[in-house]
Amino acid sequence: MQRNKIKDSKMLKMVNDGVSQADIAREFSVTPAAVSKRLRKIRGRTTYAVATAKVERAVESKLDAVEQLKLINTRAHELLNQAEDDVQLSVKLMAEIRNQLRLQLDIFETLYSLQGAAEFQESVLETLEEVDPVIRKRVITRLNEKSALRSALRFT
Repeated sequence: MQRNKIKDSKMLKMVNDGVSQADIAREFSVTPAAVSKRLRKIRGRTTYAVATAKVERAVESKLDAVEQLKLINTRAHELLNQAEDDVQLSVKLMAEIRNQLRLQLDIFETLYSLQGAAEFQESVLETLEEVDPVIRKRVITRLNEKSALRSALRFT
């Protein structure tokens, strides 16, 4: 069995540090094509893991938001019970409760959409793997490129 000349962790650190593939190839005494191929393989393997981790983080943050909304809603109900005689305050508190429920629904819809998108992507990649593994790898590469572009954009 042939051992990899390229050490993945060192190569990825070099890539992140901005070292060119040609320089990385010289470092490992391999061709630039070997470095490129290894990078594609690593990125293809990690696409699903990265997407899953992002969905999990989104799910966790959405659930934290839901907990916060529950606390706000509970407090609004307590205040509503205390403000039985103050009609104006009662109306404002009921409006706040409605807004919190609407926000909670929006969060659940977003969460459901994220999960659906992840399931769809997984199904498409599995089908592509069955039909033509090369095309699957090309799709993963494109997804990685687009993901890298999106994460590089910072809106202020």
